[in-house]
Amino acid sequence: QLDDFYDLLTEGMKLHGASPTHELQDLKKLASSLPGRIRLFGAISKEGLVAATLVFRINRLVGYTFYITSNNLGMASGGTIVAIVTAASTLKTEGCEWLDMGPSTFDNFEVNEGTCRFKESLGGILFSRDEWNIRF
Repeated sequence: QLDDFYDLLTEGMKLHGASPTHELQDLKKLASSLPGRIRLFGAISKEGLVAATLVFRINRLVGYTFYITSNNLGMASGGTIVAIVTAASTLKTEGCEWLDMGPSTFDNFEVNEGTCRFKESLGGILFSRDEWNIRF
């Protein structure tokens, strides 16, 4: 499964002029190190996997979409939405209360408005993670 996902991830990232942050072997190592806590939810057409999200179960209440990806067919057909809604629905039945859909910024922390609109269209709520420091 991860092999097909990684092929799709690479294809999807190329559409945006980027490449995956992690190598396939990194994801396989994480999956074997954290059994049952890293799951793949996908949308499949007769052409194969067209969209997917790789979700990390942070704890019993929170899932985190580590990667969300699709190819052109997945984007055009709503496959990305299917993958995310399937992940959210499945996790909810398992007692998960939050699905963190990850950052909505570019590397320079500028807001990616397209990503924000997409997440909000799924009912997502944007929030800022703050960092707190305590000096002793």
